[in-house]
Amino acid sequence: MSERNTVINEVIDRVAELENKHSESLPPLAKTIDPDALEVLASDVDRIEFTYLGYCVVVTGEEIQVNEINGDNKT
Repeated sequence: MSERNTVINEVIDRVAELENKHSESLPPLAKTIDPDALEVLASDVDRIEFTYLGYCVVVTGEEIQVNEINGDNKT
């Protein structure tokens, strides 16, 4: 992921798609997780997991998964 904020943008875009909303209408991801820390950790650790708007977000290497809290895999 060479472009700055790629992980952040991908998470927001996927949640927006699942919510059937524009990404700009979602609450800031920074209220859930530090965006700068997320970008740094995404390239340095094997797995990051956090919740955002009722979804469990898992970042592993080059893969980002967004799952409903009830466990249904959405992406």
